[in-house]
Amino acid sequence: GLQNPDAMYRLRSLLIFQHVVKMMASKRLCTDKENFRELAASAFDFMLTMWNGYMVNYFEQIQTQGENIGEAQEACMLSSK
Repeated sequence: GLQNPDAMYRLRSLLIFQHVVKMMASKRLCTDKENFRELAASAFDFMLTMWNGYMVNYFEQIQTQGENIGEAQEACMLSSK
């Protein structure tokens, strides 16, 4: 979902991923905290790479005054949360 070429699908996937991570971070049981640590460790590099790609796309959209500046900006914002 996060690598789908359809922008709307990708943004919704980012939003769902954000909600799942927030929910897992709020858990208080030891096993839930360990699951969150594992998720965070494995997802950090992937999300950093994705955020970097979205930022490059956003700056390209600004320079060319493209139509999709809003989508690129929203993708950057959601991937940074």
